Amino acid sequence: MKKLILVAMMSGFALSAHAECKITSVRSDEIGAIFKKYGGWTFSEEKFNQLCAKLKSARARIQIAGMASVLNNNSIGWASLSVLDFDTGVASTDFNSMSTQVNGFASQDKANELMVAAINSAAEDWNGIDKALASLQEQRKKARANLK
Repeated sequence: MKKLILVAMMSGFALSAHAECKITSVRSDEIGAIFKKYGGWTFSEEKFNQLCAKLKSARARIQIAGMASVLNNNSIGWASLSVLDFDTGVASTDFNSMSTQVNGFASQDKANELMVAAINSAAEDWNGIDKALASLQEQRKKARANLK
């Protein structure tokens, strides 16, 4: 019984730790509504926590661009993620992450679902995040120099 309680407590802690780190993003209202409807951030917890920690440390958030459409009897969803300064809006589109998802079932609902899958895929597979954040830091320096 003690083991069961300990496991339950540890599981609750893991969920709490994941809930404490939030990835902040900037996106259109339409993308936001679709993102929420289809589950939001659904990629692996390990990758989520890594990305979240890097963004938090760099005082950055994600800019999400995407589109969902039906074309030639296919549902298509794509997404492009870039980084943005948390406070000023200074951005860098260098080393962004992109994903496209296609399905032979043609419907707008499916395309919307695919766009959310593309957002999550681009976030999980963002191999250039460190370079993107370094580029953001350079953009911040340039912005500060222009203010002087």
